[in-house]
Amino acid sequence: MTPTVTVVGSHPVKHEPGFKDRLLERLRRRSAYAPAIREAVKDQLEAGIELISDGQVRGDMIEIFASYIPGLTAEDEPAVIGRVEPPRSSPLVLDYREAAETAGERAEVKAILTGPVTLAHSLRLETDLYPSTDHPSLLKDLSRALAAEARRLREEGAEVLQVDEPVLSSGAVEVGRVARYINRVLRAFRGGTRVLHVCGKVTDVYEELEEKIKADVLDHELAGHPENLEVVASGSKPIGVGVVRSDSERVEKVSEAVRVLERAREELGERVEFVDPDCGLRKLPRRVARRKLEVVRKARDRVFS
Repeated sequence: MTPTVTVVGSHPVKHEPGFKDRLLERLRRRSAYAPAIREAVKDQLEAGIELISDGQVRGDMIEIFASYIPGLTAEDEPAVIGRVEPPRSSPLVLDYREAAETAGERAEVKAILTGPVTLAHSLRLETDLYPSTDHPSLLKDLSRALAAEARRLREEGAEVLQVDEPVLSSGAVEVGRVARYINRVLRAFRGGTRVLHVCGKVTDVYEELEEKIKADVLDHELAGHPENLEVVASGSKPIGVGVVRSDSERVEKVSEAVRVLERAREELGERVEFVDPDCGLRKLPRRVARRKLEVVRKARDRVFS
């Protein structure tokens, strides 16, 4: 089986919506970020990516959700200001729709959500409704809101959902204590492929990720954290393999990415489901991001030709 070339999500294209953009979004006509989404899709298609994203161009992985989920705010810095509730409508559906229409038949678009645990740990608490940002009551409400988003994106036509939980590799939480909240979001995406992306060093948590998280695919860094391969090889789930770094502007030679992927193929065999960058690329210059995506595609083609 030939693995699919994909992205982790974010892409360095910016757009400041004007009055007309925001009005059209308020009327549910189109995303206020449509111009940036089209540019992000164009870059991914030209690089040969087969499973693309909308570029997550609304902001960083926390601001995107804090800006519209009731009970959260993105002003000044992301914070909890009231009871967290599922949004009545989702701008992410408009973003997904714009990306899918731009891509047409040339590529599939995956939906991407920041997980409830990472979201909770990244918010400032400005209300007495929750005792702390890691309290089960807040995690429960965030997972309920994100599950509603997962259902909407599935209904819109998304076949793949990626949930990002980088906090799980930090040691700040125990996977077993928070798995139920992540699983609630994943279960809401019924009938589709559910991916959990955890960047960073996962050697201390991978076994629990396999055991506790109800994802179909686990996605991890192998370029920046080659030590992850040994523990990942001990598991059984399909894997997304990061083969270029997202924390460096140096564009890897194709041969470097090939070496990472060849080791992964040797250890994982047919478990290699996706080939992608280690993480999102939004902090890199656009030309660098494009070139790194090209390296990912060329490495996949060489190893799995």
